[in-house]
Amino acid sequence: EADPQLVAANAVVAQENAAKEEDTEAKAEAALEEERHAAAKQAEIEAREAERELELELAAQAKAREIESAEADAAAASKKLADAADADADDITDRPLQSVS
Repeated sequence: EADPQLVAANAVVAQENAAKEEDTEAKAEAALEEERHAAAKQAEIEAREAERELELELAAQAKAREIESAEADAAAASKKLADAADADADDITDRPLQSVS
């Protein structure tokens, strides 16, 4: 027959081991949850950074289009001025000279 004190001691050790195992599982679960939370937070940060980069890229493209449009407008205005100056020059050279009396 088993010694009652030995049986009791084994039961206490088994309970302690079970408690330690539960504690270890709880800690592992908490660590996993913390890791998931950190990964989710990192993904959120990366998504915000990507969104900001996209916004900056779109703003840069819009500014580039704005500059191209302004350059085209300036070139058109410059051509109009050059055409008007040519027309005025032609007008002046095509007029007959008038004598001063």
